[in-house]
Amino acid sequence: MGEKPLDFLLSCKLEKMKITEEVLHTLRGEKTSVYPAAPKKTGRAALLFSVALCVILPILLYLPSLRAPFFFDDLTYIVENPAIRSTDNLRKMFSESYDAHSWHKIVISRPLTYLTFVANYNAGQLDPAGYRIVNMILHALVAVLVLFLTIEIKFLAYKKSNILPALAVALIFAVHPINTEVVTFAAHRSDSMSALFFLGSCLLFIRSYRGSVIAHIFSVLCFALAVLSKESAAILPAVLILLDALFLTGADSNTDWRAAVKKRIVWHLPFWAMFAAVLVYRYARFGGMGDVGTQTSLRWGHLTYFTTQIVVVAQYLRLLIMPVGQSIDHFVEPRMALFTREIFLSLAALSAMPVLFAYAYRNNPETRRLLIFAVGWFALVLAPTSSFMPLNDAMAERRIYLA
Repeated sequence: MGEKPLDFLLSCKLEKMKITEEVLHTLRGEKTSVYPAAPKKTGRAALLFSVALCVILPILLYLPSLRAPFFFDDLTYIVENPAIRSTDNLRKMFSESYDAHSWHKIVISRPLTYLTFVANYNAGQLDPAGYRIVNMILHALVAVLVLFLTIEIKFLAYKKSNILPALAVALIFAVHPINTEVVTFAAHRSDSMSALFFLGSCLLFIRSYRGSVIAHIFSVLCFALAVLSKESAAILPAVLILLDALFLTGADSNTDWRAAVKKRIVWHLPFWAMFAAVLVYRYARFGGMGDVGTQTSLRWGHLTYFTTQIVVVAQYLRLLIMPVGQSIDHFVEPRMALFTREIFLSLAALSAMPVLFAYAYRNNPETRRLLIFAVGWFALVLAPTSSFMPLNDAMAERRIYLA
């Protein structure tokens, strides 16, 4: 009959017993996986070329910044900061009383970032070029992770692997003018460092869903490193819930995504435990979230800051679409009233784009899911700095680096 006896018997019984294809493979001794497949490997040459572009283009773009001196926040947080002179000085910051009127809070909130400043100082003292070279390398690495994460998300949404859209997204990120502050301000390295570990944690979380416990452990570790680089990375657990609900356990249209995520609560629990630890530490050390200091509390109330952020976030969106009118120091007046023409127009601008896209792709669930993720990512990443927790500077372009 040309078939092996076992194959013949199994094929005859298949109709009666309704054995699934996966069980048939198992009986034959073939390995199968219950986890979703990873994206089919993109051509090695295409992937290497894409990575090279993500590294080379931003470095070439920012090379002229190596000739610039330290300026603005660099002077306070690097040039005049004794904490970067040695690891001993850095360690002392954690044992001394908190001083709300100096760089002290920034140092003890972002110890990993300041360890890199110590390394920079030991290598080249106060040579600005050395600090900016590190910033450029970090930015290039973040662009590479944007490439990889976009490939993963696109595959999870469409079950197709295509590197060109991912490359376009990564290159836009790599050369977008809005990221100038993060790359050229040596003192704002915390944003690129935090983004690097934040994106790495997301990628490893996706890998862990495919059955890798080691990937899950390293995803939690990357989250810890992201928070130690900049405290706003603590929002990552909420982003992972969104990612899980839309593309992983909640991707099956026949499954209630809430129930699916609850089944994976053990996988999410370490991230939320760390989130709680960050909150407890900040309240114990600083007395609250945001900028807890006399100057901030005199200028901003929680509701006033939230009202103002509606206008600020609309400005962020405009700068992402049309980067005109950028500034290293946006002065924003508090908006005292909620029901004003400016607030209404800002809310309309923030709502119009996602609503229009959702309507345009109402019959395309895959694209609609991507749009929900994009809007959710944007809102969650901005939540620590653009919600009810006042910061002294209401608007800063570096805050949308990861958004």
